[in-house]
Amino acid sequence: MEYNTDVGKRINEIRIHREYTREKLSELADVSVQFLADIEKGRKSMTIATLRRIADALSVTTDYCFQQVCQILIF
Repeated sequence: MEYNTDVGKRINEIRIHREYTREKLSELADVSVQFLADIEKGRKSMTIATLRRIADALSVTTDYCFQQVCQILIF
């Protein structure tokens, strides 16, 4: 199981649920659109600081970004 891919997919799901484009989220989180796309696709990892900025921009906690990932790992 690819941890980066799972977290990236979760960020993508939350972004779509919030009806944010990658452009809008990248602006709010102060990351490039390409970097955000790479995170969502599991091609790049991110620092805790970047995760915090993305979570803040999505109005969720950082642990919420891991919620589904943790459920998959437990079961």
